[in-house]
Amino acid sequence: MITKERREEIKELVVKLSTDSLEFSASLSEKNDYRELRKMFVTSACTIGSNFWRMGSDPDFAEIGETARVCRGKAIRLGFLIRIIEEMKLSDPSELNHLKVQLEVLSDEFQKYVNLE
Repeated sequence: MITKERREEIKELVVKLSTDSLEFSASLSEKNDYRELRKMFVTSACTIGSNFWRMGSDPDFAEIGETARVCRGKAIRLGFLIRIIEEMKLSDPSELNHLKVQLEVLSDEFQKYVNLE
């Protein structure tokens, strides 16, 4: 059984993940400098992905209902997005929109864990 303190700790991590995702997604549309946008994408995705991997490695979180495999899969998805942005040498920030959409989907997935009882 998960202690109340441990459950709160997990909830805080989920809130951070969700906030990071939403802030990143919102700031994408504010940036006009492509290089800055690309750098921000990689940094934010790495942060979100590493935290999600950490959550996926947490046995207490798995007890709440999310499995380590699923969490790690989401972290790996972010890793693939990072590879895409690093290797494709996209020429226009608007081409990042499909990546932004995927990040927003992950953010929505995080939201359902914010209200853990």
